[in-house]
Amino acid sequence: MSLKRGREEEGNGSDAANASLAALLIAQVRAVLNKQPSTEALYDLLRIATPELNLEDVRNEEQRASAWKKLQARIHPDKHLGGTQDASTGAFQDAKNFFDQCVKMLGIGVKLGAKATVSMASGDASNRFPATFHTMEKWAHTEYGSSLDSVLDTRAHGDRFAAAACVNIRGSIVHGKKIELAWDTSFVEGDTASFGGGFIRLETERAIKEQLQLKGPVVSENFVLRHDFVRRGSYADSFDLSQFEDGKTLPVLIVGWEMTMTGEAWIVRGPHAPHYDVKIARGQFGIEESVLAPKSSFENQAWQPGPYLKWNFDLHSDWKQWPASGGTVSWTDLKKLLVELKMDGSSILSIVGKECTVQDVHVAASSRRAKITDLLLVDKLEAAGDKCFNLSVSFVD
Repeated sequence: MSLKRGREEEGNGSDAANASLAALLIAQVRAVLNKQPSTEALYDLLRIATPELNLEDVRNEEQRASAWKKLQARIHPDKHLGGTQDASTGAFQDAKNFFDQCVKMLGIGVKLGAKATVSMASGDASNRFPATFHTMEKWAHTEYGSSLDSVLDTRAHGDRFAAAACVNIRGSIVHGKKIELAWDTSFVEGDTASFGGGFIRLETERAIKEQLQLKGPVVSENFVLRHDFVRRGSYADSFDLSQFEDGKTLPVLIVGWEMTMTGEAWIVRGPHAPHYDVKIARGQFGIEESVLAPKSSFENQAWQPGPYLKWNFDLHSDWKQWPASGGTVSWTDLKKLLVELKMDGSSILSIVGKECTVQDVHVAASSRRAKITDLLLVDKLEAAGDKCFNLSVSFVD
C-alpha cells in the first residue's frame, strides 16, 4: 500500500508541475502578444518554441512556417487539458491573429517599441547567440568578493544597487582581476542614467546580448517587483519587500540569459542577494522596457589604490605576466611618490621595500601592485635639468 500511495503522490506532483509549466508557457506567449506587431515581435514569439531561430530566418517562408507550426503544437488547447485550457484557447487564437499581422509587416522594418525603426533587410551571423550565456562565467574573477560587497550598501540604497554593481563589474573586466576600489551606491545621485558617466539605452534583444557578451552586465531600470513573483521558490532571498512596494519599479542587474523548458529567460541579480541568479522570462515584469548600458569603458578609472608609479607599456602588452619590471623616474615624480608614501622627510633610499601601484600611463585601469626593490641615480634629464633614477619593482599580485 505504501508503494502505491507513493506513486500516486508522485503522479499528483508531476501533474502540478506540468500545469505550472503550461501556465508559464502561456504567460510568455501573452507577454509577446502585448507588444506591437513587428518583425522583432514575431521573432520573439517564434523563438518560444524554436530557440535556435535567428532574426533572418523569420523572413524565410519555409523556416517561419516550421517555427509557427511548432509553436501552435505547444500552445494548442488539446495540449492544455485542465486548468490552463481556457487560457490556452484564448492565447492560441490571439497568437494566430498576431502572427498574421506580423507577417504582413515583413519587409517594412522592425519597430522597436515606439522609439525607433531600423531596417533589418539583411541578416548576418551576429544574429546568432548561444542558448545560454553568463557574464560571470566568461569573466570568473568578476564574481562578487568581500571587498565589493562591503561598499554595496544595499540596505540603504537597494534601488541604486544595479547601477553601482554594473559599473564595478565592468571595471573588474577592464582591470583584468578583482578590483580594490569600487563605486559606492551612496555616490549615485538621481536615476541610474546619470551614474558612471551616463548610460545608453538598449532597444533590442540583440543590443542587450551584444553588450552582455562583449562588455559585461547591463541594468534593467523598469523591473516591476510583484508579491506573486517574490513568493515563487526562494526569490524572497533576492528581493526584500519590506523595503519596496508591490508594483513599484526596482532596477536590477542583467548578467546573462538562459533557454529554459518554457522559453528564454534573462538571468538577473537583485539587491539583497547579489550572488544569487534569478530567471525572468522574456517580456515579463517590465524587464526589457528600459535597459541601460554605461557609455564609459572605465579604462581611465583607477581600480587599485595608489600611490601610483606610471610607466609606458605601449610596446609590452604582456607586462601583466612579468614577475618584475624597471624604468626611469624623474626626481620630480620621485618626490611626489615619497609624499604619497608619507616619506617626504626620509632618505630617498628608504623607499626600497615600500609598495606602490604600477599603472599604465595610457590606461589607468591597467595596473598591478608592486614592491620597490632598487633605486639608482643614473643621469640628468637635459631638457628639464632634472635628476633621473632607475627604479626596479617586483610584482606582488
